[in-house]
Amino acid sequence: MKQDLRDKIFLAQKFLESHLQEKVTLAQVAKASFLSPFHFHRLFQSMTGLSPRAYFEKIKLEKGAYLLKYTKQAIGDIAFEVGFDNQESFTRSFKSKFRMSPSEFRKSKSPFSLEDMETNDLNKDFKGSFSSDSKNQITKWIESRQRIQVQFQYLYYRYTGPWEKSGKAWRRIMDWGLQAKLFHKESRLVGIWYDDPDIASVQSQRFDLGIIVEEGNAIPKKLPAGLNLAKATDDYVQFPFSGPFSGLEEFYPLVYRSLLKDRNLQISNKPVIEIYKKFPPFLSPSVYETDILIPVVFSK
Repeated sequence: MKQDLRDKIFLAQKFLESHLQEKVTLAQVAKASFLSPFHFHRLFQSMTGLSPRAYFEKIKLEKGAYLLKYTKQAIGDIAFEVGFDNQESFTRSFKSKFRMSPSEFRKSKSPFSLEDMETNDLNKDFKGSFSSDSKNQITKWIESRQRIQVQFQYLYYRYTGPWEKSGKAWRRIMDWGLQAKLFHKESRLVGIWYDDPDIASVQSQRFDLGIIVEEGNAIPKKLPAGLNLAKATDDYVQFPFSGPFSGLEEFYPLVYRSLLKDRNLQISNKPVIEIYKKFPPFLSPSVYETDILIPVVFSK
């Protein structure tokens, strides 16, 4: 019974996450979770620690912060994109949450400077200590990026919390995949990242952890509680990466710098996707292979 209620609250969260630009009512969200408004409000706050309204504002403001950090969009445009009526109301709510204005946040959090944007020399983007071999390899990955339109189905569990403690959730999806004959050594795993670790609190970070359903594989008609089926579709720029996952922390800022310099695209508010092609427990960290997919909107 408890898992059934968690699943219903998750439906409400997904509804809110997919309607950031809209005005939604308590009745609409409760209906999406198949609960009465009274019981829905009580259960949602009990399970998430926030009222539905507070949760909705939280994810809108954090998405706005992401766009401030990684795009050159005007603050007013970002305000509308994350569901605020005007820049003034967005700024007021933003300052209440982050203790600084949107412009101050952009200045302090953006990994870019005007000098960064005036050059296409990738060598000037390396901050900190990188060996020559490391610079050469990363440059190769950055230059190997591809524009793709994502089209795949995946089965996933939602995980909320520190990425470093997601191992139990990964084992859960892999164990089920083995039983359903959908997971093997050649399978691809997928992680959908909804939050920037530098913006959302560690305990509230949201991930969908799953198995990509390869073409021709039959999906069981009945799925266990908490397991969801979804389809990923959108425009992305894909970057290859290999090696331990710990190296991604240095790789991501360089990925974003390369995209911000590209006048033919703009980073969008869709979630970031990581596709794991070679991963534990089958292989050692030195040979892990991961595709990083950054959501974008291409200029027409």
